[in-house]
Amino acid sequence: MNEAMTGDAETLEAMRAYIDAHLTDPALTPELLRRNFGCSRATLYRYFAPVGGVAQYIRRARLQGVYWQLLSSDERETVAALSLRWGFGDPSHFCRLFRKTFGATPSEIREMGRAMRLAPGGHPIECGEVGVSSTVIPSFGGRPVPRRAN
Repeated sequence: MNEAMTGDAETLEAMRAYIDAHLTDPALTPELLRRNFGCSRATLYRYFAPVGGVAQYIRRARLQGVYWQLLSSDERETVAALSLRWGFGDPSHFCRLFRKTFGATPSEIREMGRAMRLAPGGHPIECGEVGVSSTVIPSFGGRPVPRRAN
């Protein structure tokens, strides 16, 4: 691997770490990343092209964060409040994206997590544990994402 490719990989990893650390910040945008990392718009989009683009990567990471929070927490925050806190401006749009991504509504995932915790021998779910059938989303580093069994 040449120096330029090594530098690209390191920059991409730094960008992903920055995104992960700022997922709930509504100001997290491709433009903010571009400015913070001092790269051109074309370079930023080239880095994230394999995963559908930078905005798509941020959106999916936020959706996954909400998913795990709903599945593993007893919080009773409304879905609308949760969506706003995770950087989604429109709760209705968020619910449509969530259902399209995971095949279930946020309320269904919350209830599934609650049922899993209350089941005999149940325990709090931690990120990375899966108590239902799962699929892996490669753009999330291979972490399992539970899917509702049909």
